[in-house]
Amino acid sequence: MYDPARLNFGPRLGFAWTLDKKGNTVIRGGVGVLYSPHLLALYQNVISDPRMPPRVSWNRPDVASRGLKWPVYGTDLRDVVLRESGGKKTLYGIIDTRIKNPRTIQSMIDVQRAIGSTWMISAGYVHTSGSNFPMSRFFQAAFDRATGALPNPALGLPSGYYVDSSQTLVYNAFEGNVRKRLSNNLEFSFHYTLGKGFGQQGGDLVGNFSGSPGTWASTQDFYNPDFDRVPLSEEVRHRVTGQAVYDLPWFREGGGALSRILGGWQLSGVLNSRSGLPLRILQSSGIPNSRPDYVGGNPVLSNWHDTLLYLNPAAFARVPTYPITNATIRPGTQNPSQVHGAARQTVDLSLAKTVRIRESMSVQFRAEAFNALNHANYKDPNLNILSPDFGKITSATERRTGQIGVRFMF
Repeated sequence: MYDPARLNFGPRLGFAWTLDKKGNTVIRGGVGVLYSPHLLALYQNVISDPRMPPRVSWNRPDVASRGLKWPVYGTDLRDVVLRESGGKKTLYGIIDTRIKNPRTIQSMIDVQRAIGSTWMISAGYVHTSGSNFPMSRFFQAAFDRATGALPNPALGLPSGYYVDSSQTLVYNAFEGNVRKRLSNNLEFSFHYTLGKGFGQQGGDLVGNFSGSPGTWASTQDFYNPDFDRVPLSEEVRHRVTGQAVYDLPWFREGGGALSRILGGWQLSGVLNSRSGLPLRILQSSGIPNSRPDYVGGNPVLSNWHDTLLYLNPAAFARVPTYPITNATIRPGTQNPSQVHGAARQTVDLSLAKTVRIRESMSVQFRAEAFNALNHANYKDPNLNILSPDFGKITSATERRTGQIGVRFMF
């Protein structure tokens, strides 16, 4: 199906350098070349009978006109499709036989510092550059926008796609960490990441099976995919996470009845906070993946918390369309990097009570609250510029929930 790779050389190099005699400060770094195998999902819909499309949809009159009645089997449907194709072979998918294995060059360097016997801080830089990633493009994106003519009459369904290995990506990030080992009944960690990356289709290995803003849904122009170099799939610019566990000091010592009743309590929490994901504004037209123009100004309204109208309609303009095909006359200039969705924050808390039955046996009772502060985390707004609800937020994630549980440990 494609030419095998004869030489994928993946060298790796790492180092660690202790800066002081006590070993409290260490610099670590490394670089490596890594390869990924091709994923079967990328090809499974292309490997088929050239006389038979990978998918056919019929409505009720279509089914009746073909004399199909329950029960019906796959062979019956196959015979109908083959008969209607008249033996004509059609291209439903094309894969470049010279497609290469996706390759990344990953590097990192960080400085780690121990403070006392229980504290540690670190800061580091991470870089990834990728090449030879799969690029998937709809046949329909290759037709003449004005007339709808395909460049090759043998091309089959407009939803068919062409795959080669021309996608590239780059990612850069700063990572900061603070950790405290268990002492004085408390342990916790705090992590912050500032990251940014770009790729023509989000750096996905199987972009045509995903609908996130960074995937193949980004490509508007079949012949110029670099025009739509967009943030990586599910890219988060800022992310903060933290966790803490505190063993309440009450009646921790002793094995009497009072210690068993009032001791053994533990309070823990988890913080997750991130900035919003990139938003791909849509303009439905006769060509797939169409987007409007970004015309300037703040794309997010300042009072959206009060009105739930998140996007500023005045910051975007529709691209004109051709009358015959209803396709946009050119790709739109809106890029997901220009506007991000609402940030999300959650705090999960738990309270646990452990009752020791004997030395190697205990029972733990737990009460847990998810999104304990009941923070409203809004989903993305309506992104279709042709919709009367364009820019409006209509839903949110789950509010506060809780659960109780019992754990037997031995």
